[in-house]
Amino acid sequence: MAPHPALSGVLARRLRLAGLLVVVAVLATLAFTVPLPSPDQVRDWVLGTGPFAPLTYLAVYVAATLVLVPRPLLSLAGGSLFGAAGGTALAVVGATAAALASFFLARALGRELVAARLERGALGRVDALLRRHGWLAVLQLRLLPVIPFSAVNYACGVTSLRPAHFALGTAVGSVPATVLVVLAGAALDDPTSPGFLVPLGVAVVLGAATAVVARRRSADQTAVEPGETEK
Repeated sequence: MAPHPALSGVLARRLRLAGLLVVVAVLATLAFTVPLPSPDQVRDWVLGTGPFAPLTYLAVYVAATLVLVPRPLLSLAGGSLFGAAGGTALAVVGATAAALASFFLARALGRELVAARLERGALGRVDALLRRHGWLAVLQLRLLPVIPFSAVNYACGVTSLRPAHFALGTAVGSVPATVLVVLAGAALDDPTSPGFLVPLGVAVVLGAATAVVARRRSADQTAVEPGETEK
């Protein structure tokens, strides 16, 4: 006797939830228990594959990002391995590929779990905003250093945002910070040189400035809301 369709739907949702929880638990465990490799270690691993070094770097970038290894570490290694131009290109491709992997993972396991909630409330407004502005909304999120890269990947995955818009916003939004970190990586052999210190300093200053602007805008919006409510 075939199970009732409603029961099958409930079972499928519960299995997806269980799968999502398992994935999150595994990633969290790996993030907190596996020692982070140094840029030199990443460089040695990649160079050990000879002519396949670029592909190996991309594979390492995607896998490491999925287990929450900080992207700047990987971008530093890219600059050290392939120089400014090659390192930037590979790091941006790697970041976009890693983001898409997380995006599709979240969509496969978590989309149906939150679908009903996306039609109303705060989640519904966020979903509508992403759907309306597409890649530009993702671009803005990527330019805010206070928002974790992986958090954006998984959060966007459960919305109705188009994958192409997500990929474009991620690729474009990743360029500024990636360029600076890769430039520093290209001068990694001499960490006291201007070639290393200047890009790293600019990245820190831009990140801090962006965080301050975002906080002020948030505070301004909060201050305006009571007046708007009274009207």
